Amino acid sequence: NTWKQTPSLFRSMRRKRPVDDSNDTLITIKLPTEANPVICSKISQDLLKYILYMRQQIPCPYNDLKSSAEDTKNDKESLRTKRSISSKNRRLEKLLETVDSVLNALSPALFETRQVVEVVFMLGSSIFSPKEVYSLVFSNGGISSKSVSEFQVSDASKRLVRGMITCASPVFDKEVKCCRLFTLLRSQNALTYTKSFGLKANFKLKLKRAPLVNVFLKTPGSNDCNLRPRHRTIHDVGSKQSQGSNELDCNMEEDASDKYLWYLCEATPKGLKGGASLA
Repeated sequence: NTWKQTPSLFRSMRRKRPVDDSNDTLITIKLPTEANPVICSKISQDLLKYILYMRQQIPCPYNDLKSSAEDTKNDKESLRTKRSISSKNRRLEKLLETVDSVLNALSPALFETRQVVEVVFMLGSSIFSPKEVYSLVFSNGGISSKSVSEFQVSDASKRLVRGMITCASPVFDKEVKCCRLFTLLRSQNALTYTKSFGLKANFKLKLKRAPLVNVFLKTPGSNDCNLRPRHRTIHDVGSKQSQGSNELDCNMEEDASDKYLWYLCEATPKGLKGGASLA
C-alpha cells in the first residue's frame, strides 16, 4: 500500500512552476480622440499585417507583397513564364487570399456593434498551444459613433507602429518558425455581426509559456477599471509590467467568467516556409 501511494505523494509535493512573464510586454496606445469603428478596424488590420511581417511569416511588408502580386498577375508575359510564376508562388497567392479574408472580417462593420472588447492574434499550431499571443484591448469598449478624419485614422496607425517598435522589440528578437495565425474576438455578449467568425463555446484562453504582447488602446474619458490589459493570472501581475501600471491597479476579472464570449475567425493564414517571394 505504501508503494502504491508513493507516486501520488510525490505529485502532491510537486511545486507548480511560477508563471514566467519575463517576455510579456504592455503597450499603451493613447489616442487624443475617441476611437470609432474605422479606427478600431484600422488598428486591428495594421497589427495583423505587422505581426505577419515582423515574425517572418511573409517576406516583406504586406502592402508591398500585395502590390507585387497584383503586378505579377497583370504581367503580359509568355504562357510558359506565367506557368512558372504561378507554380512558384502558389502558396503565396493562397496566403494573400487568406489574409484578405481576415482583413475583410475585421471591417468597421464588426466594431459598429460596440460588442467587441478584445482582438487576439495567435501564432502557433492551434489556439490551444500558441507560440506567441498578441492582445488588442479597447478601453471601456473604446468605440465611439463620432466620425473621424483620415488624418486621425493615419495618426492612430502610426502610434500603433511606433509603440510596437519601441516596446515589443524583445519579443521580435526571437525567431519563430513558419506557423498559422489565428484571430479571436472577445465579446461582452453574442455578436450580431458574425461574418467569418464562429462561436467557440466554453473556450478559455490559456497562454501557457507563450510570450504575451498587450496592446491597450486608451481613449479620452475611458474607465480603466471596466477593461484592462490581459494578464496571466490575477496573482502574477508584478512590477515587470511597469508601463501602464495605472491600468493594472483595478479590480480584475477572470477570463473564465461567463460574461464574455469568444469567436474564432474561419480564415487561418499559414506563413511561408523559406520566405517565398514574387520576384
